[in-house]
Amino acid sequence: MENTTSPKSALISQAFKQYHQMIIGYINRRINNIDDAEDMSQDVFLRLMEYKEILCEETIKNFIFTIAQNRVIDYIRRINKKIEIYSYIYDVQPSVTTYTPEQEAGTHDLLMMENRCMRKLPPQRCKIYYMSRIEEKSTDEIAKELHLSRRTVESHQFMARREVRENLRRII
Repeated sequence: MENTTSPKSALISQAFKQYHQMIIGYINRRINNIDDAEDMSQDVFLRLMEYKEILCEETIKNFIFTIAQNRVIDYIRRINKKIEIYSYIYDVQPSVTTYTPEQEAGTHDLLMMENRCMRKLPPQRCKIYYMSRIEEKSTDEIAKELHLSRRTVESHQFMARREVRENLRRII
């Protein structure tokens, strides 16, 4: 039986053996998450296959590290986007009144996800969250309307925000 492995495939295989652990370390030092670093290092070598025709022994290491660096940048951008989304939902009111279609679509999607998460809350907590977040009522107004103590309303608001935030983290 003949060996059907191409020289380029053999080059990639050898590079994997030589650089795989080094790439995991390189990525992990930048993102501080070993599981994601291992996954991303696999992606690096899969991406390398796309460049199989132009690879040579002298350039393969540079290709590998360039791909790894780009994967790290993409990862960090994704993390920053998640942080931006959380900040938008929970901390920041928009200061700009005009939105691009992409921003409007993103906002609509986030609100839909928030509503889905809200509906998973226990009924009383859901109602308090809705009154606070959607109707923008104060804690005192909610307490008076629902005949609850201010402290009970605050407790429900805190737990509801935490549950919605956790559910959004799992979705996003």
